[in-house]
Amino acid sequence: MNRFLLIVAFLMVFAVDSLAVHVAVLETGADESAKDRVSFSDRQYLTNVLRER
Repeated sequence: MNRFLLIVAFLMVFAVDSLAVHVAVLETGADESAKDRVSFSDRQYLTNVLRER
């Protein structure tokens, strides 16, 4: 009986792990002079595109 419970617990761990949601974090950065060359709306658009991925 103990072996059966151990196997069930082991399988449950893998079942829960397969349902996990993974989140990736992408750090974006640029030097200060880039802010002067790229408009705010273009930066905002790029941010929205990156969020969709």
